[in-house]
Amino acid sequence: MSLLVFGLGNPGKRYELTLHNAGFEATDRMAAFLGGKTRKRCLRRYRSFSLDKDAVISVDGDSVSLPQDVLVVQPLTYMNHSGNISRYFQLDGKMVAVVCDNMDLDLGMVRIRKVQSLSTHKGIRSLQENLPGVEFVGVFVGIGRPAEGVSVPDHVLSRLADPLKEALFIQGVEKAASALEELALGRDVTEVQLEFNKRKKQ
Repeated sequence: MSLLVFGLGNPGKRYELTLHNAGFEATDRMAAFLGGKTRKRCLRRYRSFSLDKDAVISVDGDSVSLPQDVLVVQPLTYMNHSGNISRYFQLDGKMVAVVCDNMDLDLGMVRIRKVQSLSTHKGIRSLQENLPGVEFVGVFVGIGRPAEGVSVPDHVLSRLADPLKEALFIQGVEKAASALEELALGRDVTEVQLEFNKRKKQ
């Protein structure tokens, strides 16, 4: 078994740290945890980072051997066309995870679940349409619903001006990255769901 992670977002500085780029932010942190950085290959429409099975990484100061191949991918085709890069990848024997924003979750909340039906999220839907029959593990970062009078595009493509709200968003991104890291280290999806889907105590 190996792990392929799609982190969804929009390329370019104008979209950095916007809510819609939660997937890019989480996979940047995941790559850093694994000791690297996503990079664009010549003529490819994505950034990626990979490590082979048995590569040694540092986890909490200890040297740990990676139990599987891990590939982190950030499509650069813009969110609604994320699946256009699918032809570059072989999926046989891979667990496929996708990390992205979710308006149905409160800001900063994280949920992990299998994506078993056609998604309303246009980035995931593009992947589904280009990879029919593939079951994805979804790692969702809550961004909340738009405020009254704010359109969905303006909401998801915005940066948070309130420092407290921005901190909640970053907290969610970091929690999503941690969940992906646990999957990379070989933990069972169900175990990761049980740990990361817990609601905060009020």
